[in-house]
Amino acid sequence: QGIEQGIEQGIEQGIEQGARRELLESIRAGLEVRFGAQGLFLLRDISKIEALTTLRAVLVALFRVTSLDELKRVYEPNGLPTNDADGQSPALN
Repeated sequence: QGIEQGIEQGIEQGIEQGARRELLESIRAGLEVRFGAQGLFLLRDISKIEALTTLRAVLVALFRVTSLDELKRVYEPNGLPTNDADGQSPALN
């Protein structure tokens, strides 16, 4: 039973890592198309985000925002960098 649980956990982690990689690639492409080289500067910060829900929100926001500052507010609430694990501001933890 422990082996099965370990296998299941490994599969889930692999799926999550693949989803994260795909989201980041889509975000990279969106940043480049929408904002050019300036947009790609955000990729370094966005790549540190672990939460898939936050990455999905960034991808969706790419279709509606009109500026990089507006996009930053999606993943940096109140202008503070988010904690990678839970999407919360370090100042609030």
